[in-house]
Amino acid sequence: MKAAALFLSLLLTLSLLAGIPPAAPAADGVAVLCEVGTATWCTACPKTGAALHQIQQSDSAFYYVTLVTDKSQQAADRIDDYSIAGYPTSFFDGGYRVVFGGKSALSPYQDAIQAARSRTRPDVDLEVEVDWLGDSHLQVTASVTSGDPYQGRLRLYVVEPVSRWNDYDGDRYRYAFLDFALDVQVSVDGTLVKEVVWNGSAAGYGDVTRDNVMVIAALFNAQGHTGYSDPPTNSQPFDAHYVDAVAAARPPEDSPPTVTLIDKPDGLMGTRDAYFSWRGRDDVTPESRLQYSYRLLEHDEQWSSWGQSTEAQYRNLPDGTYTFRVTVRDDLQQEGTASWSFTVDTSPPRVVGTRPANNARGVDGHTPAEITFSFPMNQSSVADALSISPPAEVSLNWREGNVLLITPVEGWEPEATYTIFLGTAARRTSGQFLSQPYGFSFSTAPADTT
Repeated sequence: MKAAALFLSLLLTLSLLAGIPPAAPAADGVAVLCEVGTATWCTACPKTGAALHQIQQSDSAFYYVTLVTDKSQQAADRIDDYSIAGYPTSFFDGGYRVVFGGKSALSPYQDAIQAARSRTRPDVDLEVEVDWLGDSHLQVTASVTSGDPYQGRLRLYVVEPVSRWNDYDGDRYRYAFLDFALDVQVSVDGTLVKEVVWNGSAAGYGDVTRDNVMVIAALFNAQGHTGYSDPPTNSQPFDAHYVDAVAAARPPEDSPPTVTLIDKPDGLMGTRDAYFSWRGRDDVTPESRLQYSYRLLEHDEQWSSWGQSTEAQYRNLPDGTYTFRVTVRDDLQQEGTASWSFTVDTSPPRVVGTRPANNARGVDGHTPAEITFSFPMNQSSVADALSISPPAEVSLNWREGNVLLITPVEGWEPEATYTIFLGTAARRTSGQFLSQPYGFSFSTAPADTT
């Protein structure tokens, strides 16, 4: 068949002298698939490839698959389904229309696309998603939805938008077919979801890259029609199964890895030791292969060496403010960073304010007294270190860890002077004790006799 096809290809070259006219008009939304039979030795094929690519650039609902039959056995097997008579031949929507040979004008292809768009087809929807799993693996999910029972064949074409193979003119093929991720009969009544992992290495394409791979999904009707691969002579028949739905997807762009701090010190800490742990994630690189480097900016002279450790410990840090940063790196050398700032302050606690103020007069008998400390306090130590003169029954409550509310249960006695005293046994939550005793006094207002 190759010799006959070569002879026809040489004859068809004569029709390719004219240039390619302007691009096709925009699509009306109905997706159309074209499968093109070609070979690297075909002299007439580059014109067809150029014409289809020009149409596709301005028609987002037009898809084509280039079947390079002398480079891919899967492509050769697929084109045999069409009983191809010569190269190039373009089969639109499973053979609903056929353009035989390389044409110098866009109109034969545009006419075939418009005819395919205008035909009546079942109300069936097709969606496809593609995820890159790394190591030339794709996860492909196709969803078919039909309100009526539907019988057909689902094909998931794995293509390279810019091919590894060159055509006769030395230019890269576009959307060259590599392999089927899936090629199965389907029966649909409602929604059918098919999920498959395509292994590029197993298919012989272990060097396929994330940014140059695409899946074109097509749903072919189970009903057959007689088509001819050599119009208008119509001497080469084949069994045509028309395409009812087309969809396409690429893997999303690789995102940089992320790293999250799991353990970190409080923003203000009264101890000199700090512990950090973290976890990295990436959409492709497994966690076991992620690399990390970290640095405590005001402490470490340089970043740590790259490694897989996910924790860091610092001891005996001097008082001061620090920023810890950890960077994660994936297999593509993309990086992500997390940071945390904190202050080490091991100074003793102080009373920074009271309400009422010291020596205040005319204080309402039901107003709580407040003591504000410079740090969060150990509440039980403050209760033990607290005394009130003259004695009063009070309840102790805390706000935000460093504000003590002293509320008289029966109210302060009228026209009395109270002294609240705090001894040095009161301590911070981090253990530092009050450096010196503290006390303040206030006088209450006369009793309200009105």
